[in-house]
Formats: sequence, structure tokens, C-alpha cells
Amino acid sequence: MRRNVFLKSAARKPLKSLIVFLLIGVISFGFMVKLVEYMVVTGETAKLEEYYKPVGRLRTESVEADSTAEGAKLLKTDPAVDYLDINREYIGVIDGIPAGDADNTLNDLKNISYFYGTVISNPDLMEDKDYGYSGPGTSGNYTYLSNVNVRIDEAVAGFEENIPVGEEVTIKYFSDFKPESLPKKGEQYLWRAEITRHSFGYFGDTVLAFRAVGMGDGTYFYPVEDGEPQIANPDIVVDMKTRMESVYNSIMVTAKDMTRMPSFSDTFYIEKGRALNRTDDMNKNQVCVIHKTFAEKRGLDIGDKLQIKIHEGINTTFSTDKALEEAGLNVEDMASWGDSEWTQYNALVKNEPRVISECQWDGGSTDVNLEIVGIYNSYDEKTGSIGYEAKIYMPDSLVPAEWPSWINMYNFTFILKSADHMDAFMEGTGAMLEEIGCVPEFEKNGWEDFKAAVGPLRQSVFTGVIVFALILTAVMAFGVIFFIYIHKSSWTMVRLLGKSKGSAARMLMETSAATAAPAIVIGGLVSWRYGLKQASETMAGLREMTLTAGEVTDASAKTVAAVGEVSLPIYWLFVMCAGVIILWMVMMSVAVHMLGRRSLMQVMQGTAAKIKKAGKTEITDDLSEKLPIAEDSILIKPEISGSIKSEISGSLADADGTSKVSKTVHVAQTGERAGAGQGVRYICRHLVRTAGRGMMVVIVLAAFIFGLGWLQSTMKLNEEKIETLYNTVEMTGNIVPKQMAVSVYDKVGNIPKWAVTDLEKTQRFSEICAQTEEDVIIAAVDEKNQETGNNSYGSGDPNALVINHKNAYKPLKSGTTQIEFADGYDMSIFEAKKYDPEAETVIIRKDVLEMLGSAVGDRVKIIVSRKGTFITNPESRSQIYTIAGSFTEEAEPSAYQVIMPSGAYENLVGTSGVYYTDVEFLAKASQNRKIGEFKAEIKEILSNYSSKDYIEVDYNLNESELTNAVEPLEKNNTLMRVLYPIVLAVAVLVTMLLCVLLTVQSYKETAIMRVLGTTKLRIGVILSAERLIVCTLGLCAGVLVSCLTLDGISENILITIMGCAAICLGFGAAASIISAAVSVRRRPLEFLQVKE
Repeated sequence: MRRNVFLKSAARKPLKSLIVFLLIGVISFGFMVKLVEYMVVTGETAKLEEYYKPVGRLRTESVEADSTAEGAKLLKTDPAVDYLDINREYIGVIDGIPAGDADNTLNDLKNISYFYGTVISNPDLMEDKDYGYSGPGTSGNYTYLSNVNVRIDEAVAGFEENIPVGEEVTIKYFSDFKPESLPKKGEQYLWRAEITRHSFGYFGDTVLAFRAVGMGDGTYFYPVEDGEPQIANPDIVVDMKTRMESVYNSIMVTAKDMTRMPSFSDTFYIEKGRALNRTDDMNKNQVCVIHKTFAEKRGLDIGDKLQIKIHEGINTTFSTDKALEEAGLNVEDMASWGDSEWTQYNALVKNEPRVISECQWDGGSTDVNLEIVGIYNSYDEKTGSIGYEAKIYMPDSLVPAEWPSWINMYNFTFILKSADHMDAFMEGTGAMLEEIGCVPEFEKNGWEDFKAAVGPLRQSVFTGVIVFALILTAVMAFGVIFFIYIHKSSWTMVRLLGKSKGSAARMLMETSAATAAPAIVIGGLVSWRYGLKQASETMAGLREMTLTAGEVTDASAKTVAAVGEVSLPIYWLFVMCAGVIILWMVMMSVAVHMLGRRSLMQVMQGTAAKIKKAGKTEITDDLSEKLPIAEDSILIKPEISGSIKSEISGSLADADGTSKVSKTVHVAQTGERAGAGQGVRYICRHLVRTAGRGMMVVIVLAAFIFGLGWLQSTMKLNEEKIETLYNTVEMTGNIVPKQMAVSVYDKVGNIPKWAVTDLEKTQRFSEICAQTEEDVIIAAVDEKNQETGNNSYGSGDPNALVINHKNAYKPLKSGTTQIEFADGYDMSIFEAKKYDPEAETVIIRKDVLEMLGSAVGDRVKIIVSRKGTFITNPESRSQIYTIAGSFTEEAEPSAYQVIMPSGAYENLVGTSGVYYTDVEFLAKASQNRKIGEFKAEIKEILSNYSSKDYIEVDYNLNESELTNAVEPLEKNNTLMRVLYPIVLAVAVLVTMLLCVLLTVQSYKETAIMRVLGTTKLRIGVILSAERLIVCTLGLCAGVLVSCLTLDGISENILITIMGCAAICLGFGAAASIISAAVSVRRRPLEFLQVKE
């Protein structure tokens, strides 16, 4: 095996080798930490940007004038649009598993079931011309009601859970004509009943209610004889078969990306598993998301599979209703339909998938085997069954693209490729869309906040990589020079012993690799783990920001959370380590190449042998180059002992012992010592002669000081941004009931007015916006406050909006609702806490005002009645108000006919009667640093309203608005605080090593000055002063460059940078003095000999 002399040399110099090892390892750690952070931040923020792609919808004036389909054609031609997502709906028949829609609203025919039942008591028949039941029928109000107690014997068609076999139920049927016959006690009949669920009590249990639905021929039941029902209407047979099959039918809704479906995220959330994403659609993954109710009823869970046959066709609810309307039919009037109407109805719905039978599948079909990957639920579980349980979401690519789809404003979204394309899109395609009646509206997704947080973070990590790359290069260059220096003598000996340049270079390169590679790998391993940890903490804030963004909801929470768990492929560790090793080897190869070009005498002595005469001084080697001596300046004593002369002659002899050149020194015979001025001139001349070496030192030290200054300034700027955020960001939140519940009889909302008042008293909020709704009658009055007979009623929904602040009603805040005030009134009417009874005011919708025949400034009576009672009800209250203004709405008119200030409403219903439905607040910025105290006080106040007299309420505080912006900056500062002492320690170490190295490289000059008689003290001063001058120049250059190029350099930061420079200079001075002292104590002959 070939022996490597340089490896043995390195082993004999453990201290110097350890210095090189530590130097390379530490600087590799610092550089790769910043590089890992940079790669993670840039990569993960790029992933997060995908969640901020603008999601748009097209709004048209009405369903009838829906031009969404035409708008979709325009969007397909815009290169800024990434893709269109049309949520197509088809009917899927599940193999062997009943659907989750137990109320069967899929068919829009209520939940109609067939069963055999035996009458267990004689039915009663009530007749009441004023009976108040309002339901389907020819007259609008039925006049005959019959209650029949029946024991259910057998289910024929319908959901099992809706037909409790063996139980006794009461079947009601209504009619506007007197039935010809009633069912008889003890007889069995075939019943066709609509089954609904009702809740009783405040949190009452759900019970089934049965209402008989006519058979279409004027009867409500068919007798059963010998086990067979005597069916008179043949359409009933078809309908029964339809009901049997429809139990297994579900609505299959396609989606290209559920995480970008506002129609889904507005109402639902993913309770378990995940939502369908873009990858599922692009890869045609056979996956689906089902409703929680469906999963619970059928015992399904994540990982289970559904075999489904999907039939071509569209679940066109609107078009079917329209067709029935044009035919003069009404689905809810089936109790009174005759044969002709049934025939007509069957003809209409035969090709509609809403009522399914075998004869209706005229189109194509496709079979899928879908794995359940997610379970969704609605935010308000007490909303009631509205068919959501029947909807199964699946990737759009699983359905043939050529199948027809019905596009409207509710099932259509489009996604832009980037938020940066928004302005160009709105100027181009957006303007064309508005021309055809489509207004593009984009979901709020927090892009601006995300961009504001990511921009500085990316800039910071990028600058950090550049700064540490420069420091790495400078330190590597120094390490190469130091490594070459400590192996220079070994190089000379190997070459003198006959090794070729190539062979010696290979051995030296191998030694350098053996020294540097382990240090780089160890530094890389430590930096990998530490850098990923720091980057993960930095990204946590951005992940939270994305989770709370308007477009990214619970539908994609798990996906976003996965983005927050940062990682890098392990091969990047090898790439980084290999890159740094290659940099070291390239720099080393250049240095070795330059070393090989020099003669052995140059390597040995450090310069070319020259003959130079200066005045009366003649030195035939480089002594004259180093120490020019003239008559007027004497550095040495006139007496030189014979022993020193012999040492000089011996040290400057050739290898064969003969003198290479005559070594004669002419010395002036004065006895004077050299003055300080000569020492200064020597230092200046020597600095000029070694300018390249000195420049390298200056650059290295300047880079370190600049790096320290950059860390300081970046931390300062981050702290200023954090302070600005704490002083300006106002956290939002809202008050919510802990349980969704219907209001008690005399309460409209769930949040008592007293709770809002107590919160306002804390002075911790800049704004608390509360609103509620009320059912009122608006009556015009004359000058004597007597009703004129012109009244306006609600259409079933609350028609009065009550607000305590002008910003409580979002359309009013955004400007889509405009108020035209009477003289002397303005928005302040909503902000006053107390009202003068004589000046109570309301705002009436403009069209309602015209209908009342009133004008702004007139007076009006508001009559409030809870729970549908009329003005004769004792609960009713009324008040006369001044019409302070009228309002109009840009969008389609809402149900609100009047807007009331909360104070005016309080005078109408009493303080104890004010219960808000929605309360939102804006916390003062001064509370940001008192967040714990702030939360505790809110919780304490709200706990006072959690007794039996109130529905328990809680609060939501959106801290993420602050923390998501602050945390990335704080995490970045934390990392910089860790790196700062490391960089400072490396800077100090490098400064000391540079001073020692420069002193070592001056050994020959030291020896010559010693043999020429210069005192040890003077030599030590000269050597130390020269090192300090070079270090001072480098450190001052770093301070100057920092001041000129870095932002945020304050007086304190400047003082800190100068302090760091002073620390480096102090340790450098100590290293210079110690190394100089050690140098002058050695014998001159040791310096002038070439030895191993």
C-alpha cells in the first residue's frame, strides 16, 4: 500500500489539524443551517401558495337569467384560469346498502312509504271550517281531519327506520272534501304515508309523524283481501316499485377539488378523514366522501368501499319543478290527483332521475368501486334533513366528460393559476363577463396577509444564504492557506526525496479530503436536524395562517397540516455535503497547483532569491528584500558574534555544504539603536510587499463583521415589524352559544344584551357589533299616529334587522347596501347607546316605503309579534318611530324590510327581551400583549350568563391574525440568536488563527532580525503591530460596509457591531502578542532550517 507522508505529518500536528477540522465543521454547520432553512421555506411556501389560488364564482341577477354557462365558455379561453370545476350531479345506485337520505328528499316528493297496517280503533273525523292547518290542497286550508290508530304489520317500500313494524302509530289525513268512507277497526289496509320527523321541547327527542297521502283516485288507503291489496290505480304499482329502488339511490356529486369548493365549505366540514383533492381527480382515484349520517346509519367508516352504478342524467331540481308548473301540476297536491294527472306526471318525470324506476335509465352508466376517504358533516347539525345525507362526493374524472352537465351559479367555480394573475384577469375576461351579466366574485382567502408574511421571510432566508456563502468561501480560503502552510515543509521533503509533483499533489489532496470531509459531514448532519427543526417552527405560523384563511377550511385542514410538517428529501443532505466538499477540493486543488509551480527554494524561503543593492548594504539573497538597511537607519548592533555568523552561513548553504552566494553584510559602525520611525517604515513596506496576503485577511474579517451586522440589523427589523404588528393588529372574535339551539319562546337570539353591555364596560374592545332579527308588521300612520291601513308583513322570514353598530351588517359596511338619510340623521343613529324616546328612528327599505305611501321623515308604527302571533296576542308590542332614511341593495333584495338601531328595538321589546343572534368584536391593539388577562376577563363575564336562565355562551378569538404574522418573524429571530454567538465565536477564532498564521509566516524575518541584533521586545512589537494593523483594517472595513449597505442600522446596532469588532481585535491582539513572544524565544537556526 502506498504510504501517505502528509497523513503522518497531520497526525504529528494534532493541534493544527484539529483547528482546521473545527473551522471547516463550524462554518459548514452555519452555512448548511441557512441553506436548509432556505430550501424548506421556499419549497413549503410554494406549496402553501397553491392554497391561495383565487377561487371564483359567477353571480348573475337571478336563476331565471343565469348566464353562467355562457360565462364558462369565456373562462375556458383565458390562460390565467387553471381549471373549471362544475359539480355535476348524477344518480348512483349503491349495491346492497340503503342510502343515508332517510327522509328521501332526493326525490323531492317528501318521504313517502308504503306499508300494511291494521286499524286498532275506530277513527275519528273532525270538521272545522276555520281549521288553521296550511298545507297542500286545492283550497290552501283543509277542513277535514281524520286520525287513525294503526299497528304496522309489514313494510312494503321505504326506509326501514321510517317504518316501525309492530308498533302502533297515528296516521293523519287531511282533505277539503268529506271522505266517502273511513277505515274500519280490525281491518288491514295498504297505506301510502308521508313520514316526517318532529322535535318537541327545548331539546326534545325526535318522533315520527305519519300523514296519509292520497292514492291519486280520491282514496287514502286500499283494503287487503286474502293478503293482496286491492289497488285501483295502476300507477301506484309503478310508484311502489320506484320507492323500493330509490332506497338505494344517492346523489353522486363530482368535484375536481373539494378543498376549493365554496358551496361545500360554506355549509360543511370534514369531520373524519380528508377531502377530495386535485390529485384524486387527476389520477382518477376511486375514492369518495360521504355524510356523517349516512356513515352512522349504515355502519360505514374510512376505508370501506361502495360498489355503485352511476347513471347518466342530471338531477335538475329547478327544471323539473318548472316543467310541472308549466303542466299545471304540483308535486305537493298529489293527494287530489286523478288518473289523468298521474299519467301526465309520470310522462314528465319518466326521463328525470329524481324518481327512479327501471324504465327511466335511457342513458349510459358506469360502475365504480369507491373507497371512503372522508366523512363530512354540516356546521349546524340541527338544521334538519335537507337531502345532504344522500350526497356522495367523488372525483369528476370518474364520470365520462361527455355526459351532460347543468351549469348554474351554485354548482360552478373556477380557479386561477396564481393570485398574481388577478388584476390582469379582472381587466380582461372579468370585464367581458360583466358585459354578459356575470359578475366574477372571488372568495376571500387571506392572500395579502400571506404574501405580506412570506415576502420578508423569503428575503431574510435568501440574504442569510448569500451572507453565509460568502463567509463560507472566505473561511474555506483561509483554511486552505492554513492547511498548505502547515504541510509546506512536508511538501518540500517529499519533493526533495524524488516524488513527482503529481504524486505529491495527490497525497496532499487525499490528506486534505481526509481532514475536511468528516468535518463537513458532521456539520451537515447536525445542521440537517437543527435546520429542519427551526424551519418547522417557522412554517408553523404560516400553516396556521393558511388554515384560518377564507378559502382553506376544515375541508383541507389535514392536507395543510401535512404541509406544515416540513421535511426535505434525504438526498439533499448528501447534495449539500458533496457541494461543500467539492468547494473545498476545488480551492485546495488551485492552492496545490500554485504550490507546485514554485521552486523548492521559494517554498522553503517564502520568496525568490534576488540580489539587491541598497546604498552600502549588500545582501545577496532575499535579506535585502526583507530588510533594506541604509547608513542612516540602523536596525542592528555593530557587533555580530562569530557563532551567529556561522549559523547564518550554515543556514544559507546549499545541500552539498558549499556556499550558494557570498553572504556579506556591511554594517555601519555606529553604536546607535534603530529608532521607532524605522520600525514603522519596515511595517509599511512589508505590508505593501505582502499586499495579497493582507487583502485576504481584510476580506475574511470584513465578511465576518458584515455577517454579524446583517444578523443584528435583520433581528432589529424583525423586532420593529413585530412591535408594529402588536401595536396595530386588532384581533377579531365572536360570541357564540356552546350548543346550537332553537330560541326559547320569548327570545329571538341566544346571546343576552347584558353580556354585550358588560363586555363594552371593560374598555378592551374598539368595536362590538351585534345583530338580531325580528318578525314585525310595519304600519303607516297619519299625523295623529293612527294607522292608515297600509301595512307590510314579512314573507315567513324575519323582516326586521336589529344592529347596535353601523358595521354590524356586512352589506352596509361593504357598501352594497346604501342608506339615504333624512336631514339631520346619519350613521350615528346606530352608535348611540341611549335613545331619547321622542327621537327613536328606523330605516325602511325603499320599495317598502313606497308601498306604504310614506316618505323619509314620516312616522311609522312597528308592531312586533313573536312566533307568528298577531297583534291581538298579548305578547305583541308596538312603537311609533321616525323614518330616518331608506335603504337600497345592489344585490337581489333581502328579506329585511326595516333596519332598527338596537336602542330603538330595546324600547320596543324591553331590555330583557333583547337577545342577539350574532356578536362579533374587535379587540384593541393594546390587548395583544395582555392576551391571557384579556381571555380570562371575557371568560369570567360570559360565565355569568351560563345559568339555567340563559343558553351557555362562549367566545372565539382569532389570535391567528396576530400570531400568524408574528410567529415567522419570531422564529427567524430565534434562529439568528442561536447563530449569532456561533458566528461571533468563529470570527474570533479566525481572527486569532490569522494573527498566528501571519506570525508563523514571518518566522524567517524574525530570525534575520534576531541574528542582526534586534531586540526581542522590538521584534515582538513590530510583529504584533503589523498583525493588528491588518486586523483593524479588515474589521473597520466590515463595520463601514455594514453601515453603508444594511437597513435598520441604528446607533445601538452600530455600537454592538463595533463591540464585536473590538472583541475580535482584542483576541487577535492577544494571539499576536503570544505568538510573537513564542516566536522571538526560539533560536534563529530553527526558523532557517527546512525540516520535518
